[in-house]
Amino acid sequence: MYLALEGNFDKIWKVSLENSTIETWKGFQTHKLLKMGISGIWEDTLAKEALTVAENTSGPNHPNVATFLNNLTALYQAQGKYAEVEPLYKRALTIAKKILGPEHPHVATINENLAELYQKMGKKDDAQKLKARAKKIRSNR
Repeated sequence: MYLALEGNFDKIWKVSLENSTIETWKGFQTHKLLKMGISGIWEDTLAKEALTVAENTSGPNHPNVATFLNNLTALYQAQGKYAEVEPLYKRALTIAKKILGPEHPHVATINENLAELYQKMGKKDDAQKLKARAKKIRSNR
């Protein structure tokens, strides 16, 4: 399976370079790999590369960066790397609040995702606060 994906990766990488959609394609592929249940070095590298490309092309505080941070958190959570997930969620939350505003539904989603992580880590009070914040954001819409 890896060989088939890598072969396609090289072909699509060249097309993506021409169309400036590298970060979009890599994010899609990372998401696809997660859905397929593949975990390991290849997709970890792919997710990190997608984040780097998004940061370099859009700037470190662009909503696309927040999206790729979220993709990386999903990967790390699937791998059980909870300690590495928390700072990524916090950075994504900071970006989303700054760019989209503190009452945006995407901010609520990140709060819910971080709350789920805190629940898994045994930080129940922190999880409850974030869930309540997300619920308040959603009820204001």
